[in-house]
Formats: sequence, structure tokens, C-alpha cells
Amino acid sequence: MKQDLTKTVMFWSASFMLLLGILFAFSFNSLETYILDLMAEQRLTYQAREFAKHMDDKDAAYIREESDALVQESVLSAILVVDASGELLHVSLNAHQYPQLELHEPLSVDTLASLIDTRSDLHLYTRQIPGHHATLALILDSRPVTVAILSTTLSSALMMIILVLISIKALHYSLRRQLVDPVEHLREAVGNKDIDTETLHRLEEELPQEAATILEFFDQLKHSRDDLRNHVPEMLEALPSCFWWSDDGKTYRSISGKACTLLQIPPEELAGTALWGWSHSPAQIAVNTEQLSKAIARKEERLDFAYQMNQGNKTYWFGEAITVCYARDGSVETIYGIINDISARKNRQQEQAHQLELMHRLEATATLVGGIAHEFNNALAGMNGNVFLIKQNTNDENNLYRIKRIEQLIEHSAAMIERMLAFARKSTLNPTPVRLVDFLNSFQSTMLPSLPSQTILTVHFGEGVEAADPTILADQKMLQELLMQLVENASFATSDVAMPGINIRLDLLEADDDFLYKYPGLSARDVVHLQL
Repeated sequence: MKQDLTKTVMFWSASFMLLLGILFAFSFNSLETYILDLMAEQRLTYQAREFAKHMDDKDAAYIREESDALVQESVLSAILVVDASGELLHVSLNAHQYPQLELHEPLSVDTLASLIDTRSDLHLYTRQIPGHHATLALILDSRPVTVAILSTTLSSALMMIILVLISIKALHYSLRRQLVDPVEHLREAVGNKDIDTETLHRLEEELPQEAATILEFFDQLKHSRDDLRNHVPEMLEALPSCFWWSDDGKTYRSISGKACTLLQIPPEELAGTALWGWSHSPAQIAVNTEQLSKAIARKEERLDFAYQMNQGNKTYWFGEAITVCYARDGSVETIYGIINDISARKNRQQEQAHQLELMHRLEATATLVGGIAHEFNNALAGMNGNVFLIKQNTNDENNLYRIKRIEQLIEHSAAMIERMLAFARKSTLNPTPVRLVDFLNSFQSTMLPSLPSQTILTVHFGEGVEAADPTILADQKMLQELLMQLVENASFATSDVAMPGINIRLDLLEADDDFLYKYPGLSARDVVHLQL
């Protein structure tokens, strides 16, 4: 809250100062001109009156002394008295100015103005001396005024920044005293699961209006927590799943009563035993424990997996969803798990896999029958042609009868071959966009039930694959058949392994020149690499 408040105040303060800076930049020249005009007006009014009085008395010495004294000011570059003919009656120059102003006779007001226009830092102001034909000219230097304005502006900006910082500090102090400290007291009381009398009085003093609402809300939360705690066992018993929890990640601390129905073991016997010890399968316990350990090492909060168990004379599939709760220091605080019987779903998947395998076998048989039928068809075509030639060169009734009989057999065989070809008629390829990540995940779920129970089929995606979600154009049915044949071959090759593992991996590959030369059909360098 303090950081957000500080950022907000600093943002608006910086915006306000930026706006002031923009306005100052646009109005700087106008401000400088206004100050110079004001100074020149006051100086010309006074000096013209004084010079007129002394010119009446023909006191040239006073005019010279007064002018020499005035040009000692940094803002005054020169004071000139010019008569109507352009003759310089008097001139006083600022000896400390750089570069020095050079004046030559004859000099008129227009000539003087043209000379001043070549210097951006000098400004000319003139006034007719009352009662005389002479003109009083003041040349002002704007550089001292510019320095004065900038220094004053920077000093003001610095003071504003200091005031903003002091305001933020004061706001932090007020916020801590009026809100943060009372909330910390309340948090400490809630953390201790109790509010003592001293804390109550302190809350009433620091938050007099909110204390009643806070205490009422705290009381409601406390009663709700107690009610929920009392109803948790009933809720767990009503769930169709078996719920368990562990505080060390190694043994069951408690398990719901569904364990009797689902695992066929009383809950009191499972409390204190090793996780998945009820399976009596060291291999399965090792696999499940390894998956849980890897998930904890990666600080994952959710883990879902399925496994197959034999209980009595039946085989069951169990799906388990595990939630890991971590403490602030990263250590495991509590682990919750829900066990479901997914045997029915797995049986349906196995049935679907069996149907799919049967369909593939029928397709393979159809392909084989189609090939044989084409070969027979070619042979019959040759036989039919030769019989026709023989028929044209004989007039014997017996031979013609036998030829006719052969033609009937050929026609009967051709009809049989036509039926075989109709059975084996191939469908054309139907390429569609296939998202490989979703396709491989679906293929894994479909293929698992058809594999032996000890075989582990995993799908791994290389770096950046899931984020890129590559899509290819292919016949999904043919691609699935190809992968299924590869998996079946791998399963047969690993039939003698105790716990075989089949891994399908998908990676992104950038093809180099040698790769493109080896496979000239590729049209792009970005390809996918699927390996089993």
C-alpha cells in the first residue's frame, strides 16, 4: 500500500511539474521580454527627466557621471544620448560586457536599432528627452535576466520536490499510525487464533468506528470455521471418492471411510502406513512415489495420474488427484489426495481400443484382399483374351462347348473378384489440420488400455513445443494407424523387460542446408521431429 501510494503521489507530482515546465518553456521569452520592458520603462522615465533638467543647466559633467555609474549594472550594456543629426552627445559603455559593443558616428536611432538586431542578447529602448531634440537610448543585456529567471525557477522546483518528499513521509507516518498498526494488531490476533482483552481495547481506541464491524466479522468467521470443521467428516463420507491427507509426504495421516468400499481396507488400518502401501506392489509404489517426488521438486501444486492394481481376481484402475500445500519457506506442509475408481472408464477405453485395432486389422485384410484380387483380375483378363482367340479358330462343337464352359467360369470368377474389390475399395486420403500436442495426448489416452499393465507409455514435448502448438496437414486416421503400429512393435520388442517404457517425443527442428538437400520435398526450414 505504501509503495502504491508513493507511486501515485510521485506520478501526479511529476506530471504537475512536467506541465509547469512545459508552460514555463512556452512563456519564458514573454516573461523575459516583460521584465526587460518594465525595467527599461522605469529607467527611461526617470533618466529622461533627470537628463532634461541638467541639459537645461548645461551640466554635461553630471550626465556623464550619472551614465558611467548606471552602466556598472550588469543588465545595462550602454547609455547613449543622440541628437537629431546623429551626433553622439554622450555614450557610456559597460566595460565588463563581452563581447564589447562597438559604436561609430554618425549614428541615428535606426542605425543603432539595426546594429542591435545582430545581437540576440541585446535590446534597444529609446525615449525623447523632454524639451530637447536629443534622444536617450538604453541598451539592455538579457543574459543576467535569463540567469536570474532560471536560478529562481530551479530553486522553486527544488523546494517543491522537497515539499513533496516531506508530504509523502508524513503520509506514510499517518498511514502507519492510523491503519497499518491496527491491521497488524488484528492480523497478529487472528494468527494466534484468539483476541485478548488488550488487543480489543487497542482496536477500539485506534479504530473506534470499524472495531465493532471487525470484531463481529471475526466472530462470524470463527463460528463458520468451527461449523465447517464439524461437518468435514460428514462431507468426506458423502463423497464418492476416497479422501486422504499426509503431513510428511510419506505416510497416511488420515483417510476417509470410503477406503473400506474402494480399497477394501478399514481406514484405521491405513492410518500411519506408507503411501500406496495398500497396493502390495513395490514397483507401483516406487513409480507413484517418484512422480510425487518430482512434482514436489518442481514446486507443483497439482498432480494427476492413473495406475492399475490387482485385488483378488479382479483388475482395477485407480485415478488419483493430489494437491500439495507448501509453507512459506518452500517445505511441504500438507498433502491431500483423492482416489477414484476409474475402472469403468478404462474398460470403455480398452473396448474402444479393441474396436480400433479390429478396424485396423480389417483394413489391413482389405488391403491384402484388394492386392490379390487385382492379380487374379489381371490373370483372368489374359485367360479371357486367349479363349476368345481359340474360339475364333475352331468350328468343332465339342471344343466350342468346352470354350463356352470356360467363359462361364471366367465370368463367375470375375464376379467374385469384383465383390472382393468392392470389399477392399480404398478411401482417398483426407488431409486436415492436426494439432500435434492435442493429438498425441489423445493418442496416449486411447492407447494405454490396450498395452500390458506393466508397460508405461509417456509423451514428452521438447522446449517450446506446447507454447508453439505446432499444426500439420495430414490424414489423422492414417497418422494414428502409423503410430499405433509403431507402438505395437515397440511393445512386442520389450515383452521380456520387467517394466518396459515407451516414450513418444515431439521436438521443433530448424532444418539446415544439408537436411533440405537430403529431403528436397520440404518447402520450409521449420519442421517437427516425432520420434518413438
